[in-house]
Amino acid sequence: MAAGSNGGCCDVESLAQRPPIQKALSAKIDDFQFNQLFNSSSLADRARLLSISSPHASSWLSVVLSEGLGLHLNPDQFQVAIKWWLGLDTSGGSLCSLCPDTVLLMSRHCARSIRPSCLHMLAHLSVKVEAGNNLTPDHSHTRPADVLVQNWSRGRPFDICVTSPLNTLTLSEAGGCAGAAAQAGEVRKHSANDDKCGDLGWFCVPLVTETYGAWGPEAKACFSQLASRLSIRLQKPKSVILHELYGRLNTCLVRCVATAILTTGVQQGDPLGPLLFSLVLHGLILKIAEDDMCGELLFNKWYLDDGVLAGTSLSVRAALDVISSLGPSLGLYINFAKCEVFGKAELSAFPSEITKRYHTPQLEILGAPIGNEEFCNNFVINKQSSVSFLLQQLQGLENPQLALALLRKCAAFCKMTHISRVTPPTLIKSSLSEFDDSIHHCFTECLALNLSPQSSGWKQACLSLSRGGLGLRSVAVHSTAAYLGSVSSSSPDLASSHYVIDALNLFNLQVSAEDTVSIPLPTKSHFQHDLSQRIENCQFHALYNSGSLADRARLLSISSAHASSWLQVVPSPRQGCDMATSEMQWGIKWWLGLPLTLELGVCAYCPDKALDAHHAVTCKFGGDVVARHNALRNAIFDFCKRALLNPKLEAGAGLGHERRLTRPADILIPSWSNGDKPAAIDVSITSPLKSNILSEAGVVAGAATRQTEERKHTCNDTICSELGWKCVPLVVETLVLGEELQACFLENSHHDLRLKAIPQRLQC
Repeated sequence: MAAGSNGGCCDVESLAQRPPIQKALSAKIDDFQFNQLFNSSSLADRARLLSISSPHASSWLSVVLSEGLGLHLNPDQFQVAIKWWLGLDTSGGSLCSLCPDTVLLMSRHCARSIRPSCLHMLAHLSVKVEAGNNLTPDHSHTRPADVLVQNWSRGRPFDICVTSPLNTLTLSEAGGCAGAAAQAGEVRKHSANDDKCGDLGWFCVPLVTETYGAWGPEAKACFSQLASRLSIRLQKPKSVILHELYGRLNTCLVRCVATAILTTGVQQGDPLGPLLFSLVLHGLILKIAEDDMCGELLFNKWYLDDGVLAGTSLSVRAALDVISSLGPSLGLYINFAKCEVFGKAELSAFPSEITKRYHTPQLEILGAPIGNEEFCNNFVINKQSSVSFLLQQLQGLENPQLALALLRKCAAFCKMTHISRVTPPTLIKSSLSEFDDSIHHCFTECLALNLSPQSSGWKQACLSLSRGGLGLRSVAVHSTAAYLGSVSSSSPDLASSHYVIDALNLFNLQVSAEDTVSIPLPTKSHFQHDLSQRIENCQFHALYNSGSLADRARLLSISSAHASSWLQVVPSPRQGCDMATSEMQWGIKWWLGLPLTLELGVCAYCPDKALDAHHAVTCKFGGDVVARHNALRNAIFDFCKRALLNPKLEAGAGLGHERRLTRPADILIPSWSNGDKPAAIDVSITSPLKSNILSEAGVVAGAATRQTEERKHTCNDTICSELGWKCVPLVVETLVLGEELQACFLENSHHDLRLKAIPQRLQC
């Protein structure tokens, strides 16, 4: 190509190698793109583009992120600020119907937030804040100076102001001239403050900025003069000081604007959101009900923005027309891509945008299947596939205590609660049984147990924790309670439906005769919980009646209050609530009454005793019982110490020659809420399977603890009375806390809220 001097044009590659020319060419490209964007935009977008392209407006994007210097935005603020900067929808309700530019509502707050940055740059000068207040009776509310610089020529008051180029008063001018809103703000400030400042011997300097960071001419001149002074004093280049000044000011400005947008309107998660939306939607629903063309609608139900309309084709189409005509004025628009229509007749009357059309009612509404038995079962099976991955991950955990907690709280009955409440149990019984089988398989794999679904151990595991189970409720069994509870609370008029009748008959087969339910269903609250309790009562009594005397004593013991608290704790080693793999496996076997794989033979310390699980936990020789007692005592002592009860260990030992072996108190608490006397706590562990109490413990829950408490009172009351103490025996069965132990902590939990966690720690 010919050189430029020869009438041709230069080689593009040679031009690109020359930085000044490259910058000039890039600037021409930017100008062309900006003009294209400007010419195709609305008046408001033009005003925004001119404002953000002003000098130093984008300085907040080029600062070094520093929280200490205030040059940072949190993630929410930055995301909203970028959307606002690019003219995107902020999705935060930033535009108010009464105040089209809601950022103006925060203008005073923005100005006050900018002021500290000005004060930082003026730190080397003599300044005053809010100067001029109450100077004269005539100016009792006058404040002509946000910042007064005294050693400036004649004293200069800086009056900081934030305006918007989108203000209706200046929009037409701001859309054609950059900085028009800032200049108008300066003129307005001069008109308001010049006379007052003149009387005080001041020279008014309005520092006006637009919300996008475009500063007015007087502000730029003032900052330039200020930077020159600071450059000499701080020995820094003037350009560096200007960059720092504009960066701090505009970062404060953008932060305030983002906060204004984020805090305008109802935010996500705000409980007012659904309420306000329902109030708006309610009027539209009433319009549909009042419309003559919608008179044949049989069903007009809504859950917030999800609605169900049922009736003739003409009535449903008329309801859609009402929504389409009246909805936009309320901010409501139909999303036809998510709409579904089904019916036996021709569906051509509905808008063509609705592509999901069915002639059979096989569909999903709000996460619930609507259709025949095959469709509903397939729907539940597909949902199980999403749960299967979670179950596989639980099986891979090396901590069975954590795996069981996650299985019970995150992957079992809770995954099917919604489907069980809204779908007739007769339609999904087989698929729910498959889900129960997957939960059983996951449990046996996590705990390495050989437990069949028909065994008494698994039946006990399916009971709630309060009933001595593991909280792994069967979805197939309790789906009847969930469905009947949902119908009772939401649609009692559907109680005569054959689906409800079938569910009612199925439920009555699962409970005893005195717990059956009939039509009409009660409308009381917690009806589902009440029905599930009836099912569990029947299951518990079936296990109890079919068990041996030892199993009955065990079931009564573990179904006592707080007995299952060790299964509900967070596995925390720091709090002493964690269990090793082997400990958890043996604990679950012991809890469920499963056979423990001990070597056959006799006890090494008791030749006349067979070596079984009961003797292993009650043998007083070998030190195991003492170690367990001391661990429980130390845990109670630790909680009493945290509650500032000033406890003492092993009090009373060696008080006199005759009682040198007397120790009536494992823990002595000087100040106790039961009275003025100190409390002598004597910790003891017993078993409901002991031969001398087994017959009573198999019939009455807590019999073993009460017998031991009486024995402790007989032995220690006299000694404690002589010492001026009150005997408090804290007795626990091998799987449950005693009555006096529970009452002790409930009465004294006001000392420290952490005392309420004692039962969980003690069980572990």
